[in-house]
Amino acid sequence: MKRRSKRVVPLVLTVCLGISGVLPHAGGMQAKAAASLEDGLVGYWNFDGDTDEARLQNRASGSNIAAEKSGSGVTLKSGDGIDGGSAYFGKAANSYIKLNLRAAEAGLNASTDDFTFSAWVKYDSDALNGDKINLFQQTADVSNTGADGRTILYLNTGKKYGTFLTGADAVCDGATVAMNNWHHIAVTYEHTAKKMQFYVNGSFVTESTLAGTAVNTATDILVGIHKNMNAVEQLRDM
Repeated sequence: MKRRSKRVVPLVLTVCLGISGVLPHAGGMQAKAAASLEDGLVGYWNFDGDTDEARLQNRASGSNIAAEKSGSGVTLKSGDGIDGGSAYFGKAANSYIKLNLRAAEAGLNASTDDFTFSAWVKYDSDALNGDKINLFQQTADVSNTGADGRTILYLNTGKKYGTFLTGADAVCDGATVAMNNWHHIAVTYEHTAKKMQFYVNGSFVTESTLAGTAVNTATDILVGIHKNMNAVEQLRDM
């Protein structure tokens, strides 16, 4: 990945995570209307709170998965989200939020686990600058850029979502992202059939049968950066 001039190019996102059980269809209005969004998740971060510690709190009921931020390029804010707090990712190397699944004995193994990720996202109009934006990335060892792990969800330069989960790109061709606008993205994966479904704003867009093979290793999740630690565009999470 080429290094580019350092500047802030924002994006916004909601982080919900379910492993070993695909979550029910939930998009913008459906998710906000739910009686208790936290139920049935292993991870839910809305970044509300008065301190960084409070903003990184996992609000999923009964889950002990912790999140940590690293680097000068991540700023947790009490506002600027779609409805509350946000995490602002500037374009800085080695800056990310890490979801510590393995420490909670809940590491994501894409070869054996079904899972769902969903997020509210907003990209600046100039966020794409000749390279894709990584939203969710597996890593078996954050200190080793060559450790096992693949990109679960990215936005490509054509403003389309895609995945590299099994070592081959699969792009969601049915929806083009409107920059500088909030939207909800969700992906679900069924490991036996190697099928990934993409939902945008609560509506099913496409299903892809993934070629290749998923990494057979329990991993943590990086938010906002590739495992090689090169700088990516900014993203905010709410």
